[in-house]
Amino acid sequence: MLVHHRGLAPAAGPDTAVVLLRRPLPADPTTWAATPAPDLTGLAAALDALPADTGAGAAPGALPGYVPTAGWTFADAARPARRPATAVAAGAPVAVAFDVDLGATNPANASGADVLLLALVHRRDEPVTLPSGGLRDAVLASSHASARSLRLV
Repeated sequence: MLVHHRGLAPAAGPDTAVVLLRRPLPADPTTWAATPAPDLTGLAAALDALPADTGAGAAPGALPGYVPTAGWTFADAARPARRPATAVAAGAPVAVAFDVDLGATNPANASGADVLLLALVHRRDEPVTLPSGGLRDAVLASSHASARSLRLV
């Protein structure tokens, strides 16, 4: 995913973090907008505590201090959160990669299933937040969130 920053001063890589969540979507797409947003209690502190290089060392397999709300899981179970390798500046987005298993061998990936990916970007001086309510409105009102639905075939 690409991390963008709209501020005048670049956002330092070690001060920025991204978490990618996923959840199955109901069969009726007209209900998707009302999908409840995840509770973010503890997420900012958990992301602040990440090491500067989230790609080094053994994969932690968790994000100590944060457990996703029921129905949500980490899209990349081995490394649920990442930091950009470089500063993020206006007009210079930085790619942050996640290893998401969308293959048929994963039982959560039934053919024809709809899955939602939710990226949340946090910066120490600007913690990640989501307005309460349905996920559609929360994402549209937040500069910290991006969502994408996928149909698995």
